[in-house]
Amino acid sequence: MHLYELKTVSPNLPVNKAVHIAISEEEREGIDVLKKSGYIPLIIKRNNQLPEQLASHPDLNLINYADTLYCLNKIYDKEINTIYNIKIIDKPAGKIYPYDVLLNAVIIGKRIICNKNTVSKELLTKCEQDEFEILDCKQGYTKCSTCVIDENSIITDDASVYKSAITAIQNVLLISKGSIRLKGYNYGFIGGCTGKLSNNLIAFNGRIDSHTDHNRIYDFLDKLRINAFEIKNDRLTDIGSIIPLTESVY
Repeated sequence: MHLYELKTVSPNLPVNKAVHIAISEEEREGIDVLKKSGYIPLIIKRNNQLPEQLASHPDLNLINYADTLYCLNKIYDKEINTIYNIKIIDKPAGKIYPYDVLLNAVIIGKRIICNKNTVSKELLTKCEQDEFEILDCKQGYTKCSTCVIDENSIITDDASVYKSAITAIQNVLLISKGSIRLKGYNYGFIGGCTGKLSNNLIAFNGRIDSHTDHNRIYDFLDKLRINAFEIKNDRLTDIGSIIPLTESVY
C-alpha cells in the first residue's frame, strides 16, 4: 500500500513526482535504477504483433490520454487498471510499417503531433472531439522522434516533426540523427531514450554527452530549468521511451 494518493498523468508531463513508469523489459539496468530511485516500473513485455527488436517498446504498445490508456494488448497491473480506463484499440498491429505505429503519437497539452494516416483512428477521433490542434507530419514514428519537455517545448531529431511542431509550439530544438543506439537498427531516436519524471526532471537512458549535439541539448534544458537524470553510464539508447503513467497527488 502506498503512503500517497495516485492520479493519472497528463500525457508525458507529470507535475509532481511520477510513480508508475512504463519501460521496456529489455532495459534491466534502467528498471533497477528507477526502482532504487523510488519509481514503480510498469514493465512492458514483448508483444509478438510488433517487429522483434521493438516488441517491448512502450511508445508502440500504449499511449495515455484523458484517464484512458489506449493499448495494443491488455495491461495486467492492479493499480493501473484501477486508475485508468483500459482501451484496446480495434485495429490489430503488425510487424511492418505503418501497422506498428498505431499508438506512436505525441500528445502535448491540447495538441497531438502525429501522422494522421498511420495513427489509431480511435485516438485521433477522440482528440478531434476534444478540439485538439492536430499537427500532422510525415513521420509515423512520431513519439520515438520527440522528447517532450513541457507544454511549449520539445526536442526532436526528425525534420518532418520539426516542421509541423514549429507552427504551434514555442520552443522546438532540432538535433541530428545518428548518435543514439537502437538494437537491430542503424540508429535510434531522442524520444525513445527519454521521459519526464516530474515537472523539472527528465530521464535520459544514457549519457547526454554521447550525443553529437550534447551542448545544444544541455543549453536547451538549462534555458527551461530542467534537470537531467542519466539512468545509465553508457551511450544514449532508444528503448521505446520512458512513459510516466501515474504521479502522486502531492
